[in-house]
Amino acid sequence: MINFPSPLPDELLYSVLARARVKYLIRSPKALIQRALFSRGVIASLNFPSHISALTKHYLDHDKQSLIYGHTLFPLYAPFIREDTKHKCLNQLYEKSDGTPHLASGYAASRLPKQRSIRYCQICIEEQRERLGEAYWQRIHQIVGITTCVKHNCTLEEVSNFDIKRHRHEYLPASSVSPVSKPTIIYDEISHRVTPFVEALLNTGERISPSHQQWTQYYRELIQKSHCCKGQYCSFELVIEKVLYYWPVAWLNRYNLWPLDTSSSWLHGITRKHRKSFSYLEHIIILHALHEGQWNIESELADIGSQKVIQHHVIKKPLAIPLVHYRQLKMKWLKLVKAVGTKRARNSCAGGLYMQLYRNQHDWLMKINKRYQRPINNMTNRVNWRQRDIDSTKYLIKVRNKAECDLSLPRLSKLWFLQQLPNKASIEKNLNKLPLTLHFLNAYQETVTEYQVRRIARTLLQEGPLPSWVLLRRAGLSEERMTSVTRKLCESHGFI
Repeated sequence: MINFPSPLPDELLYSVLARARVKYLIRSPKALIQRALFSRGVIASLNFPSHISALTKHYLDHDKQSLIYGHTLFPLYAPFIREDTKHKCLNQLYEKSDGTPHLASGYAASRLPKQRSIRYCQICIEEQRERLGEAYWQRIHQIVGITTCVKHNCTLEEVSNFDIKRHRHEYLPASSVSPVSKPTIIYDEISHRVTPFVEALLNTGERISPSHQQWTQYYRELIQKSHCCKGQYCSFELVIEKVLYYWPVAWLNRYNLWPLDTSSSWLHGITRKHRKSFSYLEHIIILHALHEGQWNIESELADIGSQKVIQHHVIKKPLAIPLVHYRQLKMKWLKLVKAVGTKRARNSCAGGLYMQLYRNQHDWLMKINKRYQRPINNMTNRVNWRQRDIDSTKYLIKVRNKAECDLSLPRLSKLWFLQQLPNKASIEKNLNKLPLTLHFLNAYQETVTEYQVRRIARTLLQEGPLPSWVLLRRAGLSEERMTSVTRKLCESHGFI
């Protein structure tokens, strides 16, 4: 595509493609991604856009890494995941990702609430239109934890009637935003506190990510320097006291970061041995509290990445059991697993026997346990699947009846129907237990042909008779992608 729009400062790649849609007068979302990214299956993502390699073909002065670190939200997660995981995510972003970066980066499992629409500052949009002649979506406005634009103290508004998950392939341009009557001006101290650290993360660029061992060692040393320890152990009461001094409970609760005093809270996990990654907001909260507000996130990340991990050597204790007793212990365990299986043998009163063999005869024990494994019935009666099947089917029937006369809806596929359910995750994963729901989805899902016919009918009802090429363009169709049934139907009625 000639003269493809260049990314503007702090602009999302999502916004670049949306501006390209306006510039080239492309109505169909699928036509845009086909021309710009050479694929019709690209999902429009604010956080982790894919097919970056295809996008770089439109530029001479932008490479893949500069587009990712300068115009996506990936730099917000990169410093807090392992180096090998980071490179895996980058390789996925270059081509077709299949949602892997959302999982590997910790975004999908994060306790932070997910954003369902695009946010913007009304004053920023007006300034962009005056200065550039067009508006665009900024990265800093899409960050969870920031509710106001610190430049204008304007509350960030969400685009109404636009759900990112519903419009999976559509790139909404910022020029389509209707100005609100009067922007809400308010000074939010928390947003002003968080924004500098988030901007530093977004603009840092490529750097080596610290390992889990380095994060563990760093927090241990920082807790000791902050006098929040009891001997060699962390004093969670003192850490919580420092956190609550800087961060209000209502704000923490808004982002699912409260309570802090439970043994399973994120604060306990981040101050212990790191076995998983934590989000940028969790790191900012505890680092700001332990440093008492006087710290720089760039220098801290550099210090963490450069420190050497102290290896704690484990001194092997002498064997407490003579070698001649191993055979007797093995015979006892072998007799037990043959009788009840591995799982029940471990849960029985033979815990001491298991631990002795685990410490001294580990390879033999693992081999025997694998051989004598028995399937265990984990079925429970906590859920009445019969009743849930009936309730979900009734709910879907209501959804279908309501959507039947709405020609503007996207394709009524299985996925679309499942997304309308309040408990869509449990339904989708247990369809084998819900025969009525499964039968409804198979019977009433809209085929590609039916969806194409509905789009043509919607265009005819809205705009009346049109030339064939105009009709197909307004309906978002093309000669190559029309099914044979749709083509015959249009030809029989003289539409094409």
